[in-house]
Amino acid sequence: MSRPSLAATAALFDGRTERALVFLKRLSKRYIPTGTDHLLHALALAQQNKLGPARALLERQGLTRWHEAVTAFPGGWARHRWLSDQLDTIMGRRRTAARQRATTDGNKATSKPAAKTRPAERSRKAPARP
Repeated sequence: MSRPSLAATAALFDGRTERALVFLKRLSKRYIPTGTDHLLHALALAQQNKLGPARALLERQGLTRWHEAVTAFPGGWARHRWLSDQLDTIMGRRRTAARQRATTDGNKATSKPAAKTRPAERSRKAPARP
């Protein structure tokens, strides 16, 4: 792993997209870009809300699914959920409700069973006989 790749990764985690792009540009001038570099570039584009170009880059490089992208991801296991959320955003995949609650709460989502509704009570009066 090159130093510019690690620096770009750190900048992305800190939300400093412009700084990450500077490192990636420097890397592309000196080295042949790898899957890691393409993935980081797509993540930087996504942070700039350029989801179309980010998606096209991932599709060209074959990094659209989590198991493909994780092999190129330099962020370590602690950031895999972050990577998964980023990929879902870029690819336009919807997150499940439990996963959305888990990311917004910061905790695992616990679902409570819905309260049972009682069926309408039948009239206890006997029908009138003619």
